[in-house]
Amino acid sequence: MGYLTVSVEANLATTVWTDLTVDTRQEPGITLDWGMDGGRPEDNCARPGTCNLTLDNETRTNGLRGRYSPGHTNALAGFDLNTPLRVILQDGPNRCVNGGMETGTAAEWTTYDGAGEVTAFGQTAATSHSGTMSCKIEWTGGNDAKGIRPVAGVGNLPFSPYTTYVVSCWARMLTASTPFLYLGWVGTAPATSVLIGATNLSTVWQRFAWVITWGATVNATVGDFVFWLNNTGTHTIYFDDIQVERAASITDWHDSAHRICGPYRIAEITPTPGQYLERQVGVLATDWLEEAAEAPIQTSAMIRVDAPTLIGTLIASMDRQPTATELDAGIGIFEYPLRDMTGPNNRVLAAFKETAQSDGGFVYLTSDGTLRYESRNSRAGNTTDDFTLSDTMHGLEAQRSRDALVNFFNLTTHPPVLSSGYVVLCEILTPWLIQGGQTVTLTLDYRDPDTGEPCGGVLTQPLSVALGDWTANSQENGFGTDYTGNSNLVIGYGSSTGVPGTSNVIFQVHSNFAVGTDVYITTLRQRGIAVLDRDPVTVAAVNATSITAYGRKTVDVDLPYQSDSNFATGLAEYWKSIYSDAAMRASAVFVRAAADATPLAMVLSADIGTRIRLTETMTGIGESYWVQGVALTVVAGMLADMTLRLAPAVDDLFFVLDASELDNLTRKLGY
Repeated sequence: MGYLTVSVEANLATTVWTDLTVDTRQEPGITLDWGMDGGRPEDNCARPGTCNLTLDNETRTNGLRGRYSPGHTNALAGFDLNTPLRVILQDGPNRCVNGGMETGTAAEWTTYDGAGEVTAFGQTAATSHSGTMSCKIEWTGGNDAKGIRPVAGVGNLPFSPYTTYVVSCWARMLTASTPFLYLGWVGTAPATSVLIGATNLSTVWQRFAWVITWGATVNATVGDFVFWLNNTGTHTIYFDDIQVERAASITDWHDSAHRICGPYRIAEITPTPGQYLERQVGVLATDWLEEAAEAPIQTSAMIRVDAPTLIGTLIASMDRQPTATELDAGIGIFEYPLRDMTGPNNRVLAAFKETAQSDGGFVYLTSDGTLRYESRNSRAGNTTDDFTLSDTMHGLEAQRSRDALVNFFNLTTHPPVLSSGYVVLCEILTPWLIQGGQTVTLTLDYRDPDTGEPCGGVLTQPLSVALGDWTANSQENGFGTDYTGNSNLVIGYGSSTGVPGTSNVIFQVHSNFAVGTDVYITTLRQRGIAVLDRDPVTVAAVNATSITAYGRKTVDVDLPYQSDSNFATGLAEYWKSIYSDAAMRASAVFVRAAADATPLAMVLSADIGTRIRLTETMTGIGESYWVQGVALTVVAGMLADMTLRLAPAVDDLFFVLDASELDNLTRKLGY
């Protein structure tokens, strides 16, 4: 472990990341926040994450004012609302991913081979400059250039205009030969490139280095430099410890651990007006969960699905998917999920929340943009700590508080009841005007035909004129010309699936009549089987001893998709084992990245779902916690403060049917 370096990048064009670090203000710094807000039982779904930073609006690269003010004559092309941003934290200066070749080569490195004469390429343990691995390249052929280059778009390799870098590698030949090793470029080359290391290869490891400085234009393809040579015959060359650093002189080799935070998408751009004032721009960007918070649910009715299937279907229905997904295997089954998602609650993120709550799991986005679903077994079956802080944290929030105590749990399940036959799930109550040439869309929520309360719907029927599902007339009162069934009226479904949903239907009506011809839709309805919520069941878990000692502290948790009251009882008992004791408990821990190995490693890797052991002398705390949320602030370009929001973990082993081995008679029964 060394020291932290930070880079800020924007995706101004498809797959191409541009380095904005030189224009990023070191004060007030960069602030990142993601995950859940707390560690109570209800905290099971992350809110949208945020990235806040400040840019110089008179750029250091070329002195242009208004560079980050969209619409300005000097504005940077591609920098605007919805532009992807990411922040990369690294241990040390090296901007290469896996420059030491220790974790394979296929993901980050590839060959440069003009004539297809390379016969072998990849990681090898035959020799190395440091560590245990290097990258070997073999070829037989003519004078075309051959060598090694980064895979485009991988890691942290964008270059900034008017900026100086050192690019270096260690290399050696297998057999005696002294060819000249070059640094080349695919596409734009830097303004200057000066060789400062060895020149000719030999059978011993040597370091080759170049100081490069970019002009106004940088390499268009991310990181596309090449170490290459022209030489006939058969050759084997080894490369190791490749390094790119923003500097003017060579430094010691440093293989860089790194963390990518993002992508975020720009939500607000706030320039400071006044040419004699700060000349800065505040930028707020949000992660993919912000899109999920705005996206309507557009799925067909779902019957008997597990949590990961439901989440995957919701993701697929959105305009854009997250960077990656990691969904635990499903455990329980939801009979008829999404049946309550009506009105403003009809959003994907709200459905994620209800899914997690109904299954006792967690839904969140990790720092690199991966959507994660943790099943209810994930934490109950894990007692391994990832990090330990023993009086080495830089701050701790801890209390013995009644507000953190829960000793009476009420969990409500909703066994579904189906209507005995097809019923009208929804219908318009007043005539609906559509003008000639117009297309209109109307969303109707399903209602219990007896009570008028929201309900779900399955086995929906196609619209039928014969059965009276829609009528149309020239007059609002239903008189005049009868347009029912007229081919100039096209009535269908406006959802992305083209069919009614689980809790509502989106009708889309288009009029092919001439402009000036008004038509009133006097009847429009959807028929199907109603999924009714007539008999919810509430189960309780009570710690009577705790109530006597500290008073009653109740939490009511609704499990909207859950129909199994036995599951609810098990979940309530599990929560009771965690929250019903009035212990001194930590709610957040603060660490600062420094040369000390553990805090720096935490800044580079701790995330939601990380388990941390805390021991602190003055509070008496000595227990494990799960990370629920992360706040990360980077100032002066290298000082990182991380606050981890926590939920209590348990050291007891739980036996989960079909998931645990009966290897320990002290295991408690899971749920």
